[in-house]
Amino acid sequence: MLATFKKIQKRTFAGFGMIEVVVAVAIIAIAFTALFDVYSSYLRVQFANTRIVKASFLLEEGLEVVRLLRDTSWSSNIGNITVGTNYYFNWTGSAWQTTTTLQTVDTLYTRKVVFSNAYRDGTDRLVTSGGTLDSNTRGYTVTVTWPTNLTGSGTTSRQVSSYITNMFTN
Repeated sequence: MLATFKKIQKRTFAGFGMIEVVVAVAIIAIAFTALFDVYSSYLRVQFANTRIVKASFLLEEGLEVVRLLRDTSWSSNIGNITVGTNYYFNWTGSAWQTTTTLQTVDTLYTRKVVFSNAYRDGTDRLVTSGGTLDSNTRGYTVTVTWPTNLTGSGTTSRQVSSYITNMFTN
């Protein structure tokens, strides 16, 4: 009787090892799928963050280029531009210049600058409307635009605005 009980016990647990293996493989597959999904999300965020950081550097460089153009010659670089027109920065190899021809940076980013007139009130403060035109001060906005995703279906842009004055009277 004991021998018969052992045979029955052996047969009932004979396939149990295979079920454990299938369950273990399923758990491992689910875990790896979740890890790959998390890693994929991390890469998407990392690439987006890299683009935002580069755009921030391009914005800062745009502000510096406007200051450099002012320092080089207000009258030829800033004083004679058309207010409200999109200008792009072009590096000639030795100097920066503005152009109305679209320029891209790293075939991905578009950076433009738009100048505006500056007005001052009776206490010599800058005002957005009214006041007297200050020909030695200009407002400007630098904008950087880039595709949001690799398919180019959306765009992201950042901008910064400031004022610049003809402090060297050149």
